[in-house]
Amino acid sequence: MPGPGVRVAIIGRPNVGKSSLVNAVLGHERVLVHAEPGTTRDTVDTPVTFRERPYVLIDTAGIRRKGKVSEALEKLSVVMALKSLERTDVAVLVLDASEGVTAQDAHIAGYADEAGRALVLAVNKWDLVPRGLVQKADVVAQIYERLPFLEYAPVCFTSAVAHQGLPELFDQVDLVAAEARKRVEPSSLLTALRQAIERRPMSARGLALRIYSAQQVAVSPPTFALRVNLPTDVHFSYQRYLLNTLRHGFGFTGSPIRVLYRKGGDKRPLGRTSSVKRTPN
Repeated sequence: MPGPGVRVAIIGRPNVGKSSLVNAVLGHERVLVHAEPGTTRDTVDTPVTFRERPYVLIDTAGIRRKGKVSEALEKLSVVMALKSLERTDVAVLVLDASEGVTAQDAHIAGYADEAGRALVLAVNKWDLVPRGLVQKADVVAQIYERLPFLEYAPVCFTSAVAHQGLPELFDQVDLVAAEARKRVEPSSLLTALRQAIERRPMSARGLALRIYSAQQVAVSPPTFALRVNLPTDVHFSYQRYLLNTLRHGFGFTGSPIRVLYRKGGDKRPLGRTSSVKRTPN
């Protein structure tokens, strides 16, 4: 018997069309849709076969910023929606094409990124944008400008009402789900990172950063443990440089990447950057 398939959480702020998107995939109104924002109160798991591939769609309550939630029931809805991220393979963050990226969208995107879920951005209600008024490339650029920490996430354009963009959306869901589970051989990983350090050396307290080993220790999200001589001195900007090295070298489209820095190497004194001496073999 085949497994239940990729688990896909449909997340976003209230009234962006999450339930309508689920119903469009199902082909019938399985999930309650209402014009009043915040109608969906619970998470609803729905097995579905789309293009002969199995999925479980998790429709979530619309997530508001925590400071805006007052009712106890709505607080519970937010908690349930965030918990759905813990048990999903891919999160689809639904944005409203007619409103652009809002502060609430940014907060929800941050939740998904922190949860380590593979992510696809769905610009919904694209049918409401007059043809020729704005180019898709411009919308994508605006999204990445507002959400620079999600530049790894692909963007799709959908219309739940017009049933547009669904095959493209699920192409990306399949892609990011596979990318989040991908593994890299330790030798290839170490070579790529050592070359990156050679291209752009880093030092702290007069010592050059050295990497002794690198290993992928987890998937979903891809997580890497690096043994270096200066684990607590790697600046945030340099951590980002090494993370981008991994992304450019190995892909991981749509997935956050975690890098752990651990103490490594022997206990002999390390040469200073100003006068590094080579010991004979």
